[in-house]
Amino acid sequence: MEERAQVIGTAVRVACGVPVVAGIHTCDIDTAHAQLVQAKELGAAAVLVKYLGRRHASFTEVCGFLAALGEMQLLPIIYYHYPNQTGLNFSPRQIADLLAQPGIVGIKESILDLGEVKKHITLCKG
Repeated sequence: MEERAQVIGTAVRVACGVPVVAGIHTCDIDTAHAQLVQAKELGAAAVLVKYLGRRHASFTEVCGFLAALGEMQLLPIIYYHYPNQTGLNFSPRQIADLLAQPGIVGIKESILDLGEVKKHITLCKG
């Protein structure tokens, strides 16, 4: 956490007002909460959350995790969609449902299937 604080603090300082998005890569809610609070205190504008650590977690579990972070209302949350690394292979409808959680403001796509990305965009319009 100390090294993370140094990195985020430095990024915020040298960004000179450009929004900084801090990463949270865990499936532990207590760790994610601590990192979310830290990012806010250090001046991050948002967090990028990759549910990492419990491969093949259920959709309900991941949705609950993101909902819990969103309910904290500390910073906007961007969901990091990276199935090859996380093992989470959700349908486009499930991705749209994740993004509909309070506090979730966007997605970082790390998939190569542009057809699937198009489905995500279509399902999330508005």
